[in-house]
Amino acid sequence: RTDITAVTTDTSPVATESAKEGEDEYQLIIRVLKETNGVVAGPKGAAQRLGLKRTTLLSRMKRLGIDKDALA
Repeated sequence: RTDITAVTTDTSPVATESAKEGEDEYQLIIRVLKETNGVVAGPKGAAQRLGLKRTTLLSRMKRLGIDKDALA
């Protein structure tokens, strides 16, 4: 797995500081989705916080088997 912060080019504090030491992509997406109450898109959504496009985040969630509705 690749760490999201290594893949993104966004240098905002949220994107660069969102991955804790040793946190993998799956754990990072889960944590940010929980913090955003499952909101993927929009200015306060998980995609924005991770520095990703909405479609990219949805694609990664599908690949990793993450269901945002199951997190609520």
